[in-house]
Amino acid sequence: MGSTIRSTITAVAALAGTALGQNYSATVIYSGSVSWENAVLRPNGQLLMVSLSEPYVYNLDPSADTPEAVVVATLPGVDSAQGIALIGDDKYAVSGGIEGSNSLYTNESIFTIDLSTASSNGTVVPEFVLTESTAENFNGLLALDSDPSILLLGDSLLGKVWRVDLDSKTITSPIEDELMAVPVNTTFSPALGIDGLKLWTNTTSGQLYLYFTNVAALSLARVPINANATAATGPAELVDTFEDPDNWDDMAIAQSSGLIFGAMNPNYICQVEIATGAMEVVINDTAISEGPTAVVLKGDGHTGWAFARGGEVLELELPAY
Repeated sequence: MGSTIRSTITAVAALAGTALGQNYSATVIYSGSVSWENAVLRPNGQLLMVSLSEPYVYNLDPSADTPEAVVVATLPGVDSAQGIALIGDDKYAVSGGIEGSNSLYTNESIFTIDLSTASSNGTVVPEFVLTESTAENFNGLLALDSDPSILLLGDSLLGKVWRVDLDSKTITSPIEDELMAVPVNTTFSPALGIDGLKLWTNTTSGQLYLYFTNVAALSLARVPINANATAATGPAELVDTFEDPDNWDDMAIAQSSGLIFGAMNPNYICQVEIATGAMEVVINDTAISEGPTAVVLKGDGHTGWAFARGGEVLELELPAY
């Protein structure tokens, strides 16, 4: 781990789509004007998506003949929806805030939506959980598999991880590391630190890891944490580093195979093997316009979706995971 992988990117990018002798692809199933930031798979196989430019939660059915993005919830008191995570049976946590200049947000808040109680037109009213006045940029959102009432969020400007307890409606910041911070004197734009974050458990050791990207540091890293995410159990370590402008945004991790699929600028879907740190560009497609922001796995072992700043949702044919 900790290897610099630009040489791998250069060598493989020209061959992406036939990496490892296989045919991997990205097929546009929806294209609109909304720039997507984050997404989650519903139990019914549909997708929920959010955008930094709007306070809405959209639903899209990828199996429809003509998939359409339809608003199912509107977050009150904010103008941006930043992240979304499954926390129960068709119930979700959503983060949002008010966007300012230089990626600084105010009124950073957490809401929940329960689509099992949606009205006849499919919409639901969000439930407010809390606002954290000192947070500056909620980026990345997940719920613990072992306890979905516990959320983790990265803060891209403060360089730390927030922990939200939905039951007690409290928030703390128990995890912070220099690998999460915006690099000092960075010239990279946007000047953001920790971005996407996902969990993976080493089934041999039982150790739980929080994997995270750092936008301006052009890195993928991980930190060991305890089971209830109240503390790191060791220092963070680099998994891979990239070269400008090939930064990662968010990612998906297949627990069983230990494969990470990353959304990487300008139009790559990358695969990293947790066991070795080896990286492959498996898809290089200009249809992922303005760069991918998130990857969601279908759970069938070979397909998923990517979400793009240009407004596309793309079905991915991926290496077996």
